[in-house]
Amino acid sequence: MIMPNIGIEWTAQSNIRNEAVSLSQAYLEVAAMRAIGMRERVLKTGRGGSGRRFRPYSKSAKKARSRLGLQTGYKDFKRTGTFWGSMKAKLQSPMKASVVFTGRAAEGKKKTKKGKVVRITNAALARIVLSKEMESIYSLTNSEVEEASEYLADRLTTEILTAQAIEQTAFMLGRRTRSAQRRAKKAIQALRGR
Repeated sequence: MIMPNIGIEWTAQSNIRNEAVSLSQAYLEVAAMRAIGMRERVLKTGRGGSGRRFRPYSKSAKKARSRLGLQTGYKDFKRTGTFWGSMKAKLQSPMKASVVFTGRAAEGKKKTKKGKVVRITNAALARIVLSKEMESIYSLTNSEVEEASEYLADRLTTEILTAQAIEQTAFMLGRRTRSAQRRAKKAIQALRGR
C-alpha cells in the first residue's frame, strides 16, 4: 500500500489481513494527517482541541527549559523531540485507526519488575500527560473533525464500507477465538498442575 507523503509513519496490528489494510488506507491517512495537525497546533500554540491552553510549566521546569534554550511561554511537551517524533498512525482494526507514541523517551527512567532500570516509553509519557492535563493532546478542533469527515466521505464508497464491515467482523471473531484459545490453554495447564 502506498501512503501519501505526509510526514508520519504508519503501522497496522499484525493480525489484520493485508487486504483489510488496503481497504483501510483512508483511515490511516486521516489519522496521520490529523496527528500532524494536532502536533503542529500543540507545538505552535500550546492549545488543545477545545482551544484551551495546557497548564503552564512549573517554575523549575521553566528554569530548566530556559537553560536549554527552549521556549517557556506555553507548554508544548517538547524537550528533545523524541516524544513528538515517535508519533505514528496505527490501524487498530479494519475500521479503526488511531495515533500512538512508540519507542523509548530520550530522558526519564523507571525500574522494571526485575529491578532493571530502563528509559520510560513514549506511550507511558503520553499517558502521564493525559492524566495531568485538563485538556487532551489528542483532542481535535471542530474544523479538524469536519475536515476528517469530508476526507473520509470523499474516499469511502459503499463497496469499500461493506468490505470493511466484513473484515471488521472477521477480525473481531478472530480476536474472540484467540482469547478463548488462551483461556482453554490456561485451564488445561491448571488441570495438569502446571
